[in-house]
Amino acid sequence: MKNEVVSTQQVEIKPWWGGFSMPQNQTGYWQIGPLNLYIRRVRQEWHVASECLRDVLDRTLDVSFNAEFPNRPDLVFSRFAFRETTKNLSILPQLSDRAVVIRPEAPLYIPAGEEVTLFVSLPVWIRIEAGNPAKFLQELPIYRPSDTWFGPSTREGDLCYASRTSARLNVNDVPFRPHRAVASVVIRNAAEDPLFVERLNVTAQHLSLFATPDGYLWTQGMILEREEDGEAVQVHFEKTAPAVAKDAVLLSGPRIDSEDNLLTRAFHNFFA
Repeated sequence: MKNEVVSTQQVEIKPWWGGFSMPQNQTGYWQIGPLNLYIRRVRQEWHVASECLRDVLDRTLDVSFNAEFPNRPDLVFSRFAFRETTKNLSILPQLSDRAVVIRPEAPLYIPAGEEVTLFVSLPVWIRIEAGNPAKFLQELPIYRPSDTWFGPSTREGDLCYASRTSARLNVNDVPFRPHRAVASVVIRNAAEDPLFVERLNVTAQHLSLFATPDGYLWTQGMILEREEDGEAVQVHFEKTAPAVAKDAVLLSGPRIDSEDNLLTRAFHNFFA
């Protein structure tokens, strides 16, 4: 089913993704949080231009098909050539290609034997496809997070993206942002000492992305259990979105499939 082109001026929350029908010589415009995205179809080309101007916490959402394609040197502009274009356009959200290191606004202690569910938000990328059958055109972040290193030393670890979050404990406190996905991370501390969480490594590249009818994006559930020895963490990827994400439907699978839904990793791979 094709998405109707709507604006949040009439509807409070409306998905910005899906299949769209683009007549020739028409320009579509997506304002998704901090991003302005323009896509134009001509007879043998698709044109894509983008810019990220606003605050990364901006919640603005607007989609229209009556825009003028901008002609400014400061925009990121790309052309894609075809023998003949068709009206089929697909805009799909995806999670990042690296893990995201979440830094709560205030460090968190989880006492021995306690279990909490943290709701954190992750940045979203856009995948653009066109044609029938669909052909990949481009992938771009709605905004690109800064780089960070996560690991016990400069020799051991991974290059990740950095993100600050409120790390909510109540799902009702999670704000709507059209350019971010909500991840439910259950943390169980089976060790005998408190678990100090200053930074949390969320392996977004291993998570699927879901959407709910209210326009929220969700990842599949993730469970981290610190074992009794305190040195290892059991990681469980649930198959679906968490139960609080009612009527969630799958939008995209993980970039990298996990070999097993239950893994055991070193403590320093996830917490710092």
